Amino acid sequence: MEIVKLLPAIFIMLIFTGLYFFVGVKFIKKWRKKGGNH
Repeated sequence: MEIVKLLPAIFIMLIFTGLYFFVGVKFIKKWRKKGGNH
């Protein structure tokens, strides 16, 4: 039953990946507005 042990780790990894991606996109959008030509 190794899959049962892995499930929580996969779930946490997915949450962190989604959170990181969401924050990254928001930060890039804000930075682009402030940056202008850069």
